[in-house]
Amino acid sequence: MNTIVNAIVEISASFLADTGFGFEFLISLVLCAGHMPRRSYFAARMAGAVALVTIFLWGWNHIFPVTLATSIVHYIVFFALIVACAVLCWAIDSEQALVVTIAAGILQHCCYRAASLIGYGISDTAHLSLQCGSYMYVLSLIPIFILGWWCFARLLRFSDFHMNYRSFIPLTGGMLVCANILTNAFESLALDTTSEVRFVFALFDLVSSFFFMMLLLQMMKRHHAENNSLVLERMLAEQRKQLASSKEVIDLINIKTHDVKKQLGSLGRLIDPQEQAELQEMLNIYDSTVDTGNDTLDVVLQEKSLICEKRKIRFERIVDGKLLYFVRSHDIYALFGNALDNAIEAVSHLEEEKRYISLDVRQNRAMIAVVVKNPFEGTVEFVDDLPRTTTGDDAYHGFGTRSIRMITQRYGGVMAISTDDNIFTLSLLIPVR
Repeated sequence: MNTIVNAIVEISASFLADTGFGFEFLISLVLCAGHMPRRSYFAARMAGAVALVTIFLWGWNHIFPVTLATSIVHYIVFFALIVACAVLCWAIDSEQALVVTIAAGILQHCCYRAASLIGYGISDTAHLSLQCGSYMYVLSLIPIFILGWWCFARLLRFSDFHMNYRSFIPLTGGMLVCANILTNAFESLALDTTSEVRFVFALFDLVSSFFFMMLLLQMMKRHHAENNSLVLERMLAEQRKQLASSKEVIDLINIKTHDVKKQLGSLGRLIDPQEQAELQEMLNIYDSTVDTGNDTLDVVLQEKSLICEKRKIRFERIVDGKLLYFVRSHDIYALFGNALDNAIEAVSHLEEEKRYISLDVRQNRAMIAVVVKNPFEGTVEFVDDLPRTTTGDDAYHGFGTRSIRMITQRYGGVMAISTDDNIFTLSLLIPVR
């Protein structure tokens, strides 16, 4: 009986030795790609990926001898296989799969080194058998993977994998492959070294892997910021075009309204007095010329006033537009347009008596204070100190408020947002010039 048990244990240990690396890599892949959109029948696809990786690793180790050259080729082929598994299981393209596989490879290598130092370090110190060291290694992997998810993989949820990583992939991918090649080279060439030398190398490898993880996170954040900047510039360019179009439309409305009022006056008694009063009231809405002392701001306010009138939103404003003489026209249009669009969106679904927006632009000592207030219902979720959009527009997700902050900072100002008492308050302070 003991012979059978020992045989089962030996076979299991041999199987895990051949395939354990693959299981660790797949676990790391799931942790790093867990937030990404999955393909249909994900569980079946994942089971197929596990089977494919198991067959590859077991077959390779039983066909090819373990040498430095075969170990290097083995890792490169295996890495390509994991990329294919990522494409198989998640709804991503090959470039995205390569990025997430690189991240998974870094996480796996770091967890492997940490577990090796803990598991085999304890067994060596306590003079336990190699088999006990293997058990300690497996047990230590569980908390280490949890820690790796918390410190690294979890943070990838804030990274945008839909970016252009063509300059990023060769650097990080090359570093990962080189790290594993050098590790395999050491394992092959340093068989006769002392345990102290192996410990020092393993510790160096662990520290290097940790800093590699931090480097990857910083690079992703930089690419994310660059991508946001490109989207903001594209959005602002579209708003510049919209400014010119809005000016033409507002001017045309004012001209036509003035003409209609003259014609209405010339008709005199031919129209029922009550109907004439109603028509006059409707025309006054379109003929309510805004004069803040800033032509661009006048266009924005008149445009938004018409929208507020249509949606029965009270729009209260005290605005000294002359203070903004130094701000470029397209920046004024984008800043106030986005701020008022957000406010209009927030109050449009409220009860009619609760629909109001207030805008205040005035000088406070050496600063220009811009304050936009509107009520809202529910809660506001903040990401990166900015409110999340409720429009569901993924292309310009949250970029309205982001552009307001960018424009404010461009003129040396600061932006603050508060949501006290269900009143959303956007406050901008810009130095007077």
